[in-house]
Amino acid sequence: NCYMFIADVIMGKQYNSANLKSNITKYPVKGYDSVFAEGNRINITHNGHKYKLSNNEMIVYNLNQIKLKYLCEFDV
Repeated sequence: NCYMFIADVIMGKQYNSANLKSNITKYPVKGYDSVFAEGNRINITHNGHKYKLSNNEMIVYNLNQIKLKYLCEFDV
């Protein structure tokens, strides 16, 4: 079986890691509550490397921004 969480997440002020003009190489970025990494675009990772993601990824650093709603179980 496989599992998936469904959650309510407050992103707050988002840093977009596809902003290649930025020289940010360390996360979390001061002044931001979360990071949005865009799928099908080049993004900058935590160590400064460039990486293309297949899907969007949203990252929050404070667990108080997340409220788990459901745990879904799938039969495979």
